[in-house]
Amino acid sequence: MELLDLPPELVDNVLDILVEDVGPLYVGDYRLISKFFATQIQKKILTAPLVAFSYEECRLPNIARGQQDAAVSIDNARFEQLFAQHGGAIIAHEALRRRKNHQPVVQHLKDLVEAVLRLKGRATDGLRKQYTLDVCTAMSSVYWQKLGWLLFQRDAPKLPVLSIENDLPAALAATGNAALLMEFARSRPEWRLEHDCLCLPSAIKAAAACGRVEIVQWITEELDTAAGFLTFYPSLSPAITSAMRKGQKKTANLIFDAIDHGRIERGGEWAKSLWYRCVKYQDMGILRKIPVSMVKKWLAEEHHYHMSSPMEILLRDGSCSVLRALLEDKTFDPNEWDVVTPLTLAILNHRYDLARVLLQYGAHVDAVPSFGKQVTTLWHAAKEGFVGGGSERLPGIRFLLKHGASPDIYGDWRSPLRAAEKGWPDVYFLLKQAKEFGIAVALRPEAREQYEKKKTGLVEVVDLTEV
Repeated sequence: MELLDLPPELVDNVLDILVEDVGPLYVGDYRLISKFFATQIQKKILTAPLVAFSYEECRLPNIARGQQDAAVSIDNARFEQLFAQHGGAIIAHEALRRRKNHQPVVQHLKDLVEAVLRLKGRATDGLRKQYTLDVCTAMSSVYWQKLGWLLFQRDAPKLPVLSIENDLPAALAATGNAALLMEFARSRPEWRLEHDCLCLPSAIKAAAACGRVEIVQWITEELDTAAGFLTFYPSLSPAITSAMRKGQKKTANLIFDAIDHGRIERGGEWAKSLWYRCVKYQDMGILRKIPVSMVKKWLAEEHHYHMSSPMEILLRDGSCSVLRALLEDKTFDPNEWDVVTPLTLAILNHRYDLARVLLQYGAHVDAVPSFGKQVTTLWHAAKEGFVGGGSERLPGIRFLLKHGASPDIYGDWRSPLRAAEKGWPDVYFLLKQAKEFGIAVALRPEAREQYEKKKTGLVEVVDLTEV
């Protein structure tokens, strides 16, 4: 019997067990099974208890010694991405849950919503739910490390003293109460609309994250008039990040247009930092406003020992849409960069989606760099081992072989086969099978079975063309 033939109640129970077993940060990997799974799993993630996303709960069971750092890094990346997209809904579901003992920060958000409703003089269930979502969205726009610390800090004395009055400007901005915000700002000049609150971000960041165009426009005008550029620019720059993080392109563009464009044209670290944020948060609108000549110069920068170069950031944190746009604008050669090729960077970062885009736009699978070791991407992958995980072993090696990489190109020390010979027997076996019997044969499941039998000493290696 197929799973989808079961009664809906049983399917729901199965999904509950799946979420509990895998964890809400990882259960999203199962959404591709079917549209039904995608919809149901999305609901399970958004309505999961907030504690399920905490540091203690996210650890995968039985992590081998030496792999803890990698597991934590993956957890953090998934937490950042998930809460950037859906953090407002996840926190709001927790706040709207009927329970007596909420976490201190969640209870503070509930009290903050009630304070806004009292000021507005109107409280309905619909408005309460909407305001809760707005305030939680504003909170989820803060940097992920601060967000995780606020949500999951169990040591109460280490938490800041939560104050309704301190967070009220950001709450009014997030909920779109422009008149109340203006009234309070004028009656209390000590309030700084550009300064972060204790729990929520600043008023301008909150408005930008929630897409409040009118409030963002008013605050930018107020800051420009009252403070002058030296205070005005640093206040707006972080607000662009909040807008990008929550996908609010209108407010991001509004803030961008308010900044002196001479800073963009002159380049410098601020312009480069803005480009990084466009790459990470896929803001194509602002990305297109940065001169192509400037981006070409950045992408040509070499590797630095103490910091990632723009090309390394693009092929580690970038998206397929951003990479396609840059390739279509011919901002860099898909076969050339410093001492390795762009394809090598993508494979070393396990970004096979970006590697596929590079191949579509002219990258040669066996290209070698003009500087440094003139070896192919498969050589680097074989040298590193790239054991990978899951049902498909050696994902990097298999990806390159599927796209025509030569397992023994040149036949000397530059050969991927030689690179894997001493350190990675499973990689060496796969590449040797590809050389002797062809790539199609080497990638068949029987090849892995033969390797496992050979490793345990049960059988000799046989010609897989006869299997």
